[in-house]
Amino acid sequence: MHWLAEMVLDYRKRLMDIEFFQHVKNSTKKEDFAWARYLLHQSYEFPLILSLRYSLCKDAKYRQYFAVHADEEYGHCDMLQNWMVRHGLMGEEEEVNAVPPTVETMSAISYFYRQVITEDELAQLVGLNAVSEGIAADFFSTLAPIVKTHGMGDEYWDIHAEVDVEHSEECLTMFPEIDRDSALGIKLARIVHESFVLNGYMLNSWIGIRATMDTTGLNESERQLVVA
Repeated sequence: MHWLAEMVLDYRKRLMDIEFFQHVKNSTKKEDFAWARYLLHQSYEFPLILSLRYSLCKDAKYRQYFAVHADEEYGHCDMLQNWMVRHGLMGEEEEVNAVPPTVETMSAISYFYRQVITEDELAQLVGLNAVSEGIAADFFSTLAPIVKTHGMGDEYWDIHAEVDVEHSEECLTMFPEIDRDSALGIKLARIVHESFVLNGYMLNSWIGIRATMDTTGLNESERQLVVA
C-alpha cells in the first residue's frame, strides 16, 4: 500500500475516537442530531469547491475525474435539508444561514477553497478525496444505521455511505510513486495532517466543543466573539 494511503487510514482510525463520534453513537433522541444544522453548511459548500476545482483544472489527466466527482455531489444539500425539515430539525421556510456555521466549519471550508486555488491537482486529490471523502465515508457509514434505529433513515445517508467510499478509495490508485522524505512527500503529508485537524475541529464544534484559542487580554465581550 502507498505510504500516503497508510497515513490517511491511520488518521481516519484516530478521528473516529473524537468526541463527535462518541456523541452520535450515544444519541437517544432526534434532538441529538441538531448538529446537522452545521453539516448543512458543509454540504452546501462542498459541491461548489469541487466545481471550482474542475473549472480551474488544466490537466487532462484529472479533468474527467474531477468533473464526475463534482457532478455526483450536486443535490445532496437539498436532500439533507428535506430530511431535516421532515424530522423537525429546521423549519420548512427557514434559510440555511438562519443558524450560522461555526468558526471551525468556516475554517475547514476556507482551507479547501484555498487548496483548489493555490495547490496542484495531486495535493487536491489528497485533501479533497483521500482525506475529506475518507472522513465522509466513515461519517456516513457510522450515521446511516444510527439514524435508522431512530426511525429517521433516509436515502441521503445511505447514498453517502456507499459513494464516499468510492470517492476516497479510487483516488489512491492515482498517486504516483513519491519518496516520503522528498519535498513533495513532506508537503502531501502536511496536507493530510492539516486536513484531518481542521475536519476534526469542525466536527467537534458541531456539538459545542471548540478549538482552543488564546483569549489573554480580551474583555468579556471580545471573548464571546472568539468562541461564538
